[in-house]
Amino acid sequence: MTEVSDLINALDGNSKNDANNAFAALMQNKINTAMDDRKISIAQGMTGTAPELEEVELDDEVSGIQDEA
Repeated sequence: MTEVSDLINALDGNSKNDANNAFAALMQNKINTAMDDRKISIAQGMTGTAPELEEVELDDEVSGIQDEA
């Protein structure tokens, strides 16, 4: 699976083709996840069951990158 760091490395290395491929893979993964979540929500709405929510821990930091404050 493509990581954000792969995109950053491709951009840093001036490889536009690799950056494009990494970006496309990241967006496709996000779209697939959103579509799967929506399918589950619709199916649960049809059956009258409440959706089970998973707690997801987000990591907003990318290793090697520092905030410019």
